[in-house]
Amino acid sequence: MPENKKTKDQKTGTNEWKRMSFKGNKVWAAIGPDGNFLVKNNKILIKYNLNQDYEYLIKRDNLKQESDAIPGKKKKTKKNTGTDKKLRDKKLRDKKVGPDSEKTSDTNLIYDTCSRKDDISISNKGTFSEEIQNNTAFHNIPGSENTVIIYTDGASSGNPGPAGIGAVLVFNGKKKEMSEFIGTATNNIAELTAIERALEKLKRKDLPVRLFTDSTYCAGLLSKGWKPKKNLDLINRIKNLIHEFKDFKIIKVKGHAGIELNERADILATSAIKQQK
Repeated sequence: MPENKKTKDQKTGTNEWKRMSFKGNKVWAAIGPDGNFLVKNNKILIKYNLNQDYEYLIKRDNLKQESDAIPGKKKKTKKNTGTDKKLRDKKLRDKKVGPDSEKTSDTNLIYDTCSRKDDISISNKGTFSEEIQNNTAFHNIPGSENTVIIYTDGASSGNPGPAGIGAVLVFNGKKKEMSEFIGTATNNIAELTAIERALEKLKRKDLPVRLFTDSTYCAGLLSKGWKPKKNLDLINRIKNLIHEFKDFKIIKVKGHAGIELNERADILATSAIKQQK
């Protein structure tokens, strides 16, 4: 019988994982609240190691039973060099978050506010959390100064199934996050809803906005003139929101390509589903 395990941490909440295999390697496949594999973009969410944050999406046909895994060979242990230690130390510094509790934030002029009692990192109620990060990816986005940067993502466990959305909004180095369970929906509806929720939170329409999504569906409908066959009301609402901004662009990015804020939006979306267990 395949092995099942449950994990629990501050970022992702409690989630059940089933031992499976992928291309000859043993992996852990996420199980949604409905008892089925957790599906995003019609793919299965997997991890190679439950102690790591990295998650991947694979085609259902490529997920095999644990017994199909090929026994691995022992790897030679590499000696740690001074350069390796410096790289590890730099990564740790890059991930550190500084407190902002004593500073007056100007992001309230940009985003809708939430009460202090609702300031939590992960929430299924759609509330926001503010923090300042040092040396993180959004500081390297071209033209990001005085520009609102948004990364959105949606996920569903089944298609349709329990669905969640995630969004990361950044302005001048300050960040707000949203994680919300939206009930039963398709993955495409979750992706669109994430964009709608994020745009609804923006107060100022005069600032440039750059919205990043890994959804080809959303990018095509909202920036390439694709004609929708479904979800017309939701798409029209988003287009009306977009027209309120003087300078707005949607940028398609590759999913699970190590883009820090895109990965974070994904975690926020899937966490909203997991917390419904």
